[in-house]
Amino acid sequence: MPIIHIKSEVEYNKYVSQGKLTVVDFFAEWCGPCKAIAPRFENLSNIYRNANFLKVNIDEMNSLASGLSVASIPTFIFYKSGKTLHRITGANYGEIESTVKKYYTEGGMPTTGGHVLGTGKAPAPGHRATGSNAQGEPGSFQQFLNNPPQTLILGLVIVILIFWFTKGKASDDDYARWLKS
Repeated sequence: MPIIHIKSEVEYNKYVSQGKLTVVDFFAEWCGPCKAIAPRFENLSNIYRNANFLKVNIDEMNSLASGLSVASIPTFIFYKSGKTLHRITGANYGEIESTVKKYYTEGGMPTTGGHVLGTGKAPAPGHRATGSNAQGEPGSFQQFLNNPPQTLILGLVIVILIFWFTKGKASDDDYARWLKS
């Protein structure tokens, strides 16, 4: 389904109240990250055709954006049946895509690859229903490590802690013993 450019609050409310997934991109023409994510957002709209993909220009629809507390752009809000499911601030394509996959349904059935109740085998004991993508689940340690500034900070904290606990007195012998272990 092509992207729908929202021109009024009535039109916006019509789409977000529908029973299917609606993803709204709050953007501005002058915003660099908004321009960078736009082709990928459009690609998602072509893949997930049973969902609504809306774009709201905050310069044209300022009252709507402020009413929804959109303080920075791009901001993506996910809806189904008028209920807010998730909110993402920033052009984090991995998180946007994984959130679409999480909430998307086709023909009323989730697209998770699961079984309809009563038609398949029960999951194995200890089975966890989690996604497995290279980006990691939202909030996971893997997703944390995929963010270069956070990884750098974590590395610096580890170095500082090592230095603190050894009081800077690690000798070559200590280093050699550590390498052998």
